[in-house]
Amino acid sequence: MPGLGALVLRRLGAKMGQGAIASFVADPYMIEMGDGSMAGGGSIISGHIFDRGKLRVGKIKIGKNVVIGGNSVVFPDVEIGDNSVVGALSLVTSGTRIPPNQVWAGIPARPMMTIDGKPLREEKDKNSEAGGLS
Repeated sequence: MPGLGALVLRRLGAKMGQGAIASFVADPYMIEMGDGSMAGGGSIISGHIFDRGKLRVGKIKIGKNVVIGGNSVVFPDVEIGDNSVVGALSLVTSGTRIPPNQVWAGIPARPMMTIDGKPLREEKDKNSEAGGLS
């Protein structure tokens, strides 16, 4: 029940916009999620990580109408702009700033295209991706 989940997260300190949905949020008091945003099933949004034996803590700001694909992970100190998409099975690492209207994916997540399909990365030569085999 999405409404109930958002209500619980709000009670725990998350700033959840109208219609925002998240499957698992660690440290809700560190999270701000805009109107209409959703984090798919199995995704994890965490305001803390242990990195090389040190605790890293940071806020996560997710804009309006953002889609975070299923089984993705968002680390602390991340900002995701309005109308952006994080692909399924992606890892958004600490310090990442995703501008509005972009699609990011991968491990670590990196820019792929704008929301209207314009590429943001130069495509690699298809032969080099196949290990030079034709």
